[in-house]
Order: sequence, then C-alpha cells, then structure tokens
Amino acid sequence: MSGSQRFLGPLAAVRELFVRCPVDVEMSSVRIGVDAGGVVSALVRLRNSDPAVLAAGIVQWRRTLVRGNTWAWRGPAGDGFHIVTTGFGEDGGVAVAVVAGPVPAGCCLDLELPGEIDDDVLYRWLGDEIANNWPFETKPGELS
Repeated sequence: MSGSQRFLGPLAAVRELFVRCPVDVEMSSVRIGVDAGGVVSALVRLRNSDPAVLAAGIVQWRRTLVRGNTWAWRGPAGDGFHIVTTGFGEDGGVAVAVVAGPVPAGCCLDLELPGEIDDDVLYRWLGDEIANNWPFETKPGELS
C-alpha cells in the first residue's frame, strides 16, 4: 500500500486515542509515523507555557498511556530542561512520546537530571508546582 491509503488506519488509531483519552493540555504539534511494518507512532509536543501547566500536561498524558516511562534532561546551556513521557494507547496499538520543554530551571522538578522519573516523583512535581505557582495569571480577555 502506498500514498495516503497507508495513513488512513494510523490516523483512525490516533483519532480513537484522542476520543477515548482526551487531554486538556495545549499541544503545539502532533506527528504521526508509520514504519514499513505498519506500526503506528505519534510524537506530541506540548506548547511551552507555565511549568505548572506543563507538569499537569505531562501527568495527564502519563496517566493516559500504558507501559510507559518518563525522563528529564538538562539542555546544553543548563538553563532549562526537557521532559518526555512515553507509552502506548490503552489498546497498545499506538506508541506515543510526549515532549515538553525547555522548562525553566528552578521549578519544582529541578532535580538531579538527567534520568528516569518515577510516577510518584512526577505526581509530586505537579502538586509542588501548583502549590508554589497558584493562582495562574489569566490571559488577556479571560474571565478572572
């Protein structure tokens, strides 16, 4: 199979993932790949925003995906870090990697990086970020 027909099944699988497991975090891009064997993967990049919002987005995606892991590493300049969580949709059919960053250094997840982050540390980060950065500033035009 070649051309656009090759992507109809994978697009339907990613659509089904978004329908079954909606996420509220803003995404800046979603890239879908299909290898020669028909294996579907998606790369999701979260829109840069407040660290607490990014924390919530990574946690929300982490809870959505099965058989996954989360990693964080410092950027080359050392003034921020990147975080990625990976896993599969509930049916195991779509491999997903979700990337956020650079997140400013000094926020609550600024731990010993790089390395794998277990879910407990990730969930604590969310709580710490919300506790330290709440309330969020409203965007112009939003109701307060």
